[in-house]
Amino acid sequence: MCGIVGIVGEKNAKDFVIESLKKLEYRGYDSWGIGLVENGGLKIVKKAGKIGNVRSQSISSKAKIAIGHTRWATHGVVTSANAHPHTDCKAKIAVAHNGIINNYRELREQLQRVGHRFKSETDTEVIPHLVEENLKSKMTLREAFRKALHQLKGDYALCLVSAQENKIYLASCGCPLTIGINSQEKYISSDIAAFAERTQEVIFLKDNSFAEVGKEIKIFDIETGKAKRVNTQKIALESQKANLGHFKHFLFKEINEQPEILEKVSQMATREIETNAALIRNSFGTFFVACGTAYHAAIVALVLLILGAGLCCVGQDGMGDHAMPQELCALVLLVPAVILSLAGLLPHGLAASLGRPAFAAVPLSIPKPPPRRSRFA
Repeated sequence: MCGIVGIVGEKNAKDFVIESLKKLEYRGYDSWGIGLVENGGLKIVKKAGKIGNVRSQSISSKAKIAIGHTRWATHGVVTSANAHPHTDCKAKIAVAHNGIINNYRELREQLQRVGHRFKSETDTEVIPHLVEENLKSKMTLREAFRKALHQLKGDYALCLVSAQENKIYLASCGCPLTIGINSQEKYISSDIAAFAERTQEVIFLKDNSFAEVGKEIKIFDIETGKAKRVNTQKIALESQKANLGHFKHFLFKEINEQPEILEKVSQMATREIETNAALIRNSFGTFFVACGTAYHAAIVALVLLILGAGLCCVGQDGMGDHAMPQELCALVLLVPAVILSLAGLLPHGLAASLGRPAFAAVPLSIPKPPPRRSRFA
């Protein structure tokens, strides 16, 4: 699915951005783009298609600050105009975004009424225009950014750059973003694999937080605007796991990795396996909420539980607004959920279990009230 990267450093930023976007190809995408801060302006390069054969040398830039994005089309067809980053009217602000802005049509109409011009069909484009509009009230960029976040309804991970500042602003609400740190550079990505070879010191941006990344890193609460403590931690990641290796496609790689994965699962603590199995076995019914490829995985699990274990299961398509029925949401909170997720979309699996639009498979066991088990037969 969509991927975000960014860098604030001392060297040529385009090299890192292009290299990192290629590392995120395994997530699936249909277009790509980068935004570079240089010479008091922004340089935007974006294309429909794959980035695999693109060489950073083909892009002329000495920028030290940049953001990049790989897009999986949701709002609007696959075109270079719909690729990220998106800019405001003056092309002084650029935004790359993962997630969905549910109220973008309403915001777009409001902005158009006061003179804003849009170039794409996307939901993302409202964000730089909101910030541009907020800046007219003599706000700082940080204040205008935070106000724009308050105006958004939906889930997002986003990066913003401005021609006027040598910083990247980022925010997380329901979608992941991580900051990597070494002595000379700060890296930003929705997937640690993008910078795992460069540093193991990271900051996981917590939900409902935004950050200002420049020479220093400052983190704030979106709701209150109050500064938060910056907590770093060390991580160990096998970055090669995100590489193709000798396989032609990631699909083939993932299929061939299944024996290794099953072996690792079998080596889990026996008590933990037995506890989870008992939860499903003794439940009233097991519910699967999913969409897309994750839904295919959910169907396989559903068939195995019905035919192989004789258990009662129900499938629920979680696409768009068709999330788990509200009458089940209270029951979700009573038991643990096992979540099967598409790459990078684990938070959406959690959202599905709360009755919100879902992009993951969520098998859920609910304690059975005897003797009503036959209800799902």
